[in-house]
Amino acid sequence: MINLNVIVTVALVFTSYLAGQSASAAVVYERTGSNLNQPTFTLPDRPGNFAYDAFSFRVSAAGDYTFVTEFDNDGLSILYANAFDASDSTKNLIALNDDYSLAGYSYTISGFTSTLDTNRNYVLISTDASGGRVIDFTTRVDGPGQILAPLAAVPEPETYAMLLAGMAAIGKAVRRRRGPPRLGRGA
Repeated sequence: MINLNVIVTVALVFTSYLAGQSASAAVVYERTGSNLNQPTFTLPDRPGNFAYDAFSFRVSAAGDYTFVTEFDNDGLSILYANAFDASDSTKNLIALNDDYSLAGYSYTISGFTSTLDTNRNYVLISTDASGGRVIDFTTRVDGPGQILAPLAAVPEPETYAMLLAGMAAIGKAVRRRRGPPRLGRGA
């Protein structure tokens, strides 16, 4: 049975890719990588451990970005918002694609188009679709802006409160260790 969501996703990626080729969309970013000696995670719908390459980034302009990854074997691309949690691969999931091709079925190419915001970090996961294999890949990203380093995390107010409480406790311990202040002796 063919999943309608998969058909719609492939059709959208195919259409977006063709639109990007005929328009003046430039390659925003291209990177190569491998899942060799990388950490592993488990996909919810597939048994086994999957070695993955994680690429964290943000974009300089909001809009639709097309991700196309060519693998040397059966590969899978997954996009997450904010962060990737290897213990829960469905958390923050935006897009996932296994097999995609411009001219029909191809298990060595995955791709999708997703609308990205400028004030958010993203993580692109590239992994083996069957589990247990080493794969090499090249990912190409087309879109209206540049691919940038991720935004630095901003501490929560509670973090500052704990820092202040810790510094106060250290100050109190140092003061207690020195003893009470001594008054100077008269001449």
